[in-house]
Amino acid sequence: MSRYWFQKQKADGEVTVSYGFDHTLGYFYQEESAEGELLTDLDSLFGGLTGVHLSEQLCGGEDGLIACIEATATYPPDVNPRHIHAMMLDLPF
Repeated sequence: MSRYWFQKQKADGEVTVSYGFDHTLGYFYQEESAEGELLTDLDSLFGGLTGVHLSEQLCGGEDGLIACIEATATYPPDVNPRHIHAMMLDLPF
């Protein structure tokens, strides 16, 4: 299992983002508020989360992901580009 996290600023405050790969659930993505409330909980097993969709979540949408891949934008500072490349191939990381 791999699990990575970082802080992200949103319009309604700061959230903690957790993402990774688990051999049981597959890919997962979670957002938690500063108060500990789970705002977003996606995974491959129950929610149909794919590597591409997870990459889009981390890069700020489809346009953000395309810009990162085409090197017209930089990857988010808290996300390892190798993780994105593995997700795009549906590989664990």
